[in-house]
Amino acid sequence: MSEVSISVLSSNFIALLLSLTMAIDGVWKRRPGDKEQSLLNWMFFFSSLACVLDPLSWFLNGQAGTGLQLMNLLCNSLLYMTGVTGIWCWTLLMQRHMFGEADKRFFYIAGIPFAICLALILLNLFVPVVFMIDENNIYHRRWGLFVIAVIETLYFIHSIIRYFIARRHGGLLKFFPVVNFMIPVFAGLILQMIFYGTSLVPACCVIATTSVAISRQNEAIYRDKLTGLFNRAYLDYITSRLTSENAAPVTGVMLDVNGFKGINDTYGHQTGDEALIAVSRILEKAVQEYGTVIRYAGDEFILLINSTDNTISSSCFDRMKRLCTEFNESGVPYELSLSYGYEIFYPANEHLDEFMNRIDKKMYEDKQRYYESTGKDRRMR
Repeated sequence: MSEVSISVLSSNFIALLLSLTMAIDGVWKRRPGDKEQSLLNWMFFFSSLACVLDPLSWFLNGQAGTGLQLMNLLCNSLLYMTGVTGIWCWTLLMQRHMFGEADKRFFYIAGIPFAICLALILLNLFVPVVFMIDENNIYHRRWGLFVIAVIETLYFIHSIIRYFIARRHGGLLKFFPVVNFMIPVFAGLILQMIFYGTSLVPACCVIATTSVAISRQNEAIYRDKLTGLFNRAYLDYITSRLTSENAAPVTGVMLDVNGFKGINDTYGHQTGDEALIAVSRILEKAVQEYGTVIRYAGDEFILLINSTDNTISSSCFDRMKRLCTEFNESGVPYELSLSYGYEIFYPANEHLDEFMNRIDKKMYEDKQRYYESTGKDRRMR
């Protein structure tokens, strides 16, 4: 076995060992409804599969035999599929974490380049447009590989741009380990180009995915177990940061689910939990990249919107009301509506408790108007 083969085998073996260790430690464990974890698990799967296919393709290259030639073709095809699919999962993960669940428009438009890559790889099984395996079972690159490389690079650029858009809109209100993911991947690409005959990208993808997984686990202390939203501990954390860093004022909103006790009493606590999860998804879609949704207590939620512009706040409220209406028309046996109150929070001049009292008072004034307009029993709040 050559030194190159040993290098390729050892780097991928270490990456597989890391992936296996993470699986044993429960990093792959998925909580029901946690779509981010599902995407992360798929990233782990595809990067780990690439670590198996990569040394196998090196071993098959140049080996004589018709069957081995077909295996070499299939192995390299699957290797390219794992790469583009892993990057597509990363794009969806970033979109969901920073902006909420991707709508159909984003999914279809952003998915076009991914579909082009898959089409080229599948076409390559019959016509060598991405790579070819010659009569001696030796791999050769073709023009289609350049197209795939450009598309993968554009996905990374898109991720970076979207990240900075979210940071500009969301300020201090978001976590996301985008740098943790990018550095190992780009380091692997550069080193692989510098040192000919090495294969580091699959292993570096495992390292990058592991870094994202660890960041999400560290973030778990700030997450509500039922809804996946940020929790009250995060509110304390982020307001202390806003205060210590002399940050600009933000818009704070307190919301309460109207008639939530009635939902629980009539349909049971499981349905009540489902209603809270539905409200959480509605609020995430309403706020988008402009802020953060926090489950404060029970059926009470806090929005921190990184702007004092009333136009942005109003657009969030309009989306919230529209999404509630769409949910209520979906055939559920109960109705969701929200009362809310909002004010500008000046972290340098006001204590959090004082601010919470202000928006709590505004929220209950809105709830009072709701009961007066609907004639519903206030005891079923």
